Amino acid sequence: HHSKYISSILSAVTIQRHWRFFLIRSRYNKLKKGTILLQSLYRDVQAQSNLYERKIVQVQKIWRGFSHHSKYISSILSAVTIQRHWRFFLIRSRYNKLKKGTILLQSLYRDVQAQSNLYERKIVQVQKIWRGFSHHSKYIS
Repeated sequence: HHSKYISSILSAVTIQRHWRFFLIRSRYNKLKKGTILLQSLYRDVQAQSNLYERKIVQVQKIWRGFSHHSKYISSILSAVTIQRHWRFFLIRSRYNKLKKGTILLQSLYRDVQAQSNLYERKIVQVQKIWRGFSHHSKYIS
């Protein structure tokens, strides 16, 4: 009876040992599955985060490009404005010189015309005097 008892105790210990091994193995497998799931989720989050970072970098690149392009266009427009004002200044300066020259020529022409008219009047006056003198001398002689 004693050996049966020992045999049953050994059998119970073996069953308990197998049962504990089964429980430990089950817990280990659950933990392993949970760990794998967490790692997978973490990798997904990392991938999503990397995707967001790439998208953010892409948006920043686009913004920088737009910003630089806008500044470039602004500088081009500023240069064109300065050139336009400079050309206007040159044309206005040339026009004013031309206008002063034209006014001076007109003034000189008017002076010459006035001088010519003065000479014509003097000549006419001398002719009148001469005609008067020659007419008068015919009657006197």
